[in-house]
Amino acid sequence: MGSNPKDTLSPALIDLIRATPAAVLNQADRHGDGLVHFAARAYALPLLTALHDHGANMMLVNEHGRQPLHEALGDLACTQYLLATCHVNANAMKRGDWTPVMIATNKDDLATVQLLVRHGALLDLKTKDRRTALHMAVQQGNVELVQFLIKACPANLLAETKSGRIPVQMAAALTDNLAATGHRLTQDFLATHRHEQLSHRDQAGCTVLVDAIVANQLATVAWLATTAGADLSTRDALGRQGWHHAAMLGHVAMLRLWHQLTLQDLVGLNQPDTWDHWTPLMHAARHNHLDAVQCLLELGADTSLLDKLGRSAKDIALLWQHHAVAQLLSMQDK
Repeated sequence: MGSNPKDTLSPALIDLIRATPAAVLNQADRHGDGLVHFAARAYALPLLTALHDHGANMMLVNEHGRQPLHEALGDLACTQYLLATCHVNANAMKRGDWTPVMIATNKDDLATVQLLVRHGALLDLKTKDRRTALHMAVQQGNVELVQFLIKACPANLLAETKSGRIPVQMAAALTDNLAATGHRLTQDFLATHRHEQLSHRDQAGCTVLVDAIVANQLATVAWLATTAGADLSTRDALGRQGWHHAAMLGHVAMLRLWHQLTLQDLVGLNQPDTWDHWTPLMHAARHNHLDAVQCLLELGADTSLLDKLGRSAKDIALLWQHHAVAQLLSMQDK
């Protein structure tokens, strides 16, 4: 059985590299890739070693801003060699301002993240959309990686993206198979700096509570309301409360939970937003959420209210040709 070319180099190839001037070893193709990029991309440590030993530039940058370190991520041995022996920059940014630690985080590679941090990787650096590695780990739903990043850089708990979102909001927004992880991370985040995180608003005026409502995270909303002390009267930049967000997305179970949490608040149930003066019932009608409309009616929604253009919920349903919703609202009017 032949040897793996990643693990060994032929004597002929070693002789060729020795005989090649460094300037030639560092020549790049039309995409800016040099031999060092191809070697790192193939996780070929012996080839990386030979190229380094004979003068290759181990921080050569291609057209995408990627250096050999970016290409080697995914292979601990190659990454370790580039950092410890070649002393490459652990914070080298590729296009989009992504650092190696961000790429490793996006790969769910805790061991590589830890290695990069040991070699000076900074965790407070941000991408063009101002996400940190912590934001990315939360979006991946990687609890172990999140815990490491928080311990290594606690200040990132309150780091804001370009749209003003902090990590706990991203945790509360996790859905589907990551819903339970999102609930756990939300609780973990709020173990410290609770007030700052609960009261934080992104550029849309949304809080972590709103994110949990939008994600239909029933357990998280209940915990935020009954245990964490979230403000249930909070409104976003368009004057929308929990009722509005649950209604426009058709989250029937959330509507019923919200009704319980707000102690049957009929004022909030019929409260118009400040943008177009739509009530939760109007939002549900606009988006053709028949079950949500039925639920809101059962809870006491007022069908006679009008928006700023003088339209009722039934008028809005007819405007968008949601005839089943309009029929249900007509029956309520009788």
